[in-house]
Amino acid sequence: MGDYWSECISEAFEDAGITATKKQIDTVASWAEGAHENHGMATGQDVASSNFISEEAKELKKLKSEQEKNRQWIARTIPCKSCTTTGLTLDGWGRSQVCATCDGDGRIRSH
Repeated sequence: MGDYWSECISEAFEDAGITATKKQIDTVASWAEGAHENHGMATGQDVASSNFISEEAKELKKLKSEQEKNRQWIARTIPCKSCTTTGLTLDGWGRSQVCATCDGDGRIRSH
C-alpha cells in the first residue's frame, strides 16, 4: 500500500510545486497512510453507526414500555391463592395443569 501513498504524495507535491526527495515523499506518505488507517478511530466512525444506536434506543424504549405495562398490570391484580402465583395446580392424579382461577397468570384482576 506504501507505493499508492507515495505516488499520491508525489503527485500532490508536483501539483503544488513542492520539490522533495524520495525519502521525504516516503516519510510524508507513511504519515498519510497512518492517518488514513486511524481516521475511523479518530472520528468515532468505526465504533457504531448512528443506525445501530437508533435501533438500540428503539429497543430500550420498547423494553421500558413493556416494563411499565407489566407494572400497571401487577398494580391492578392480586396474587392467585389457588396456585400460589405459579400459574399451575395439580389435578386429581397429581399432574400439573394450568390454574383455572387465573388462567396460568398467577395473578387475578382486582375489582
